Amino acid sequence: MALISSSVLAVVHTVASAQYLYWTYRWLDTPVHILGGFALGSLLIAFLFRYRPLYFVLGMLLIGVGWEVFEVSLGLPLPPDYVLDTAQDLVNDALGAGLAFVLARYTLWRSV
Repeated sequence: MALISSSVLAVVHTVASAQYLYWTYRWLDTPVHILGGFALGSLLIAFLFRYRPLYFVLGMLLIGVGWEVFEVSLGLPLPPDYVLDTAQDLVNDALGAGLAFVLARYTLWRSV
């Protein structure tokens, strides 16, 4: 699941960046962050092996905040509503990661 969702994310992000779709369609950032949260959540689940919700939440929080810091360090132009935009990005990352967690909980970790 992590490989498939990461591959889809890479293609969508590459096309969206090359065609300036993030600036043309502001809403596109939302599904991309949800997909990114799902992809990274799936990858983190693969590394955890067992049902460890605290490690999962801490890991995803570290990754999400780290990504936002990375975006700022690249020198990308900050939108006027930067704080709200960042909060929305983190919520969307959490939604995607939460979906990955729920799927893993009721499939992979069912017997744990």
